[in-house]
Amino acid sequence: MFLSTLSKKSLVSAVLLSSLVLSCPEFSEAKMFKIKAKPAEETSAETVKQQSDAVIDTEIMAKEASKKQAKPKKAVKKETVKKEIRKPSAAQAKEIQPASSSVSAFDEYGIAVEEKTFAKSSGDVPVHVIRVDLNQGKVVPKIVLAEENKLGSKANVVQICKNYDAVAGVNGSFFDAKTYAAVGYLMIDGRAIQAPLIVKARTTFGITRDNKVMIGKPKFRRRIRPENDFFSMIDGINKKCGFGEIVIYTADYAKKVTVPKGGMGYVFDAAGVVTELIKNESRIPAEGGLLVVSEEHLHRFKNTAVGTKILFTQSLMTPWDQVRDAFGSGMLLVTDGKITFDQSREEVGRYLMGDAPRTAIGITAANELVMAVADGRSSSYRGVDFDEIAQIMIDCGCTDAIALDGGGSSTLVYKGDVLNTPSDKNLRKVANALVLLKTENK
Repeated sequence: MFLSTLSKKSLVSAVLLSSLVLSCPEFSEAKMFKIKAKPAEETSAETVKQQSDAVIDTEIMAKEASKKQAKPKKAVKKETVKKEIRKPSAAQAKEIQPASSSVSAFDEYGIAVEEKTFAKSSGDVPVHVIRVDLNQGKVVPKIVLAEENKLGSKANVVQICKNYDAVAGVNGSFFDAKTYAAVGYLMIDGRAIQAPLIVKARTTFGITRDNKVMIGKPKFRRRIRPENDFFSMIDGINKKCGFGEIVIYTADYAKKVTVPKGGMGYVFDAAGVVTELIKNESRIPAEGGLLVVSEEHLHRFKNTAVGTKILFTQSLMTPWDQVRDAFGSGMLLVTDGKITFDQSREEVGRYLMGDAPRTAIGITAANELVMAVADGRSSSYRGVDFDEIAQIMIDCGCTDAIALDGGGSSTLVYKGDVLNTPSDKNLRKVANALVLLKTENK
């Protein structure tokens, strides 16, 4: 009996060994089980039991394999949740956390007010948002000077809203603290009031004639050519004429202009015809304007005299030629739903970086205008940086967004009330603002 049993076991071992040799190097469990199968007449009860066990083991292994395959699905689900949270970077765990009962329904003007909290280790930052459903057409977004038709005027955002009988408003673009002239391009009602240097196209926020919002870097076409003289590029509009520059002044400048030493000023009427030449100081005519040429470019105007017509080309390239209002100098924050702020590309000085109160405006895919202010410079919270305000705008649903002037200027007003907590003790006076005007008043 012992010898008989041993011979059977030896036979089984030989079969198993041969199966391993035949299956290498492409070994698989399925091949092993197939080779173990024997003709019915040569199969012992013990072998049948082994085969039965093998079938059961195979089923168990298949179930375990299916369980293992199901695990990646759970991982994908977790990853999806992470994307919904939309944290700005892997290095910092930050997210927008809406405060309880913080969202109001759209009011009679199609405006909703929201309060959020941006969580960060240095202190949770209050964020105030005005969301405007532009599809309802109950308000018109409008870029305005502090006082109508007065470049260089100044007022706080509450006063600006009163000046224009606006439902709401937010502080606008950066401005010169001495002259209160806007930094970057400024267009109001189709009039180019100020323009940046020709060598740099700044990020610009625009509103078309049919109240659509545009954000980008428009290209400018700004040239002049006096009759019988050369084409020249314009270096700026309503700004101080510096060394080697050519500047145009319009009635929006609202003060006297001093011609730089050695230069020349050409006063022109509404038709662009030169009516007077000046070498010192002059006021801007109500119709037409003043062309100031520094000494370095006078050779290009040697045939320009009284009675000479000057051809002006001052326009934005397509599709920005459809813009009614625009202001620039802001930092591009979001493009196509992704953070695109770049300090080097935007030429942002180091003094503007870091945590501070921030103002941003953007547009959603649903054609909602978003105006947001994140507070800062408090004992409880410092504020947010540009990447963080960009993330805030994304979490507000913006596909594109731009930063405006921040710091003490950041002020958000709704129906005469200041929604945020400005960092200055008194509301700061600013040069311009983005306001929401009632449609019936337009």
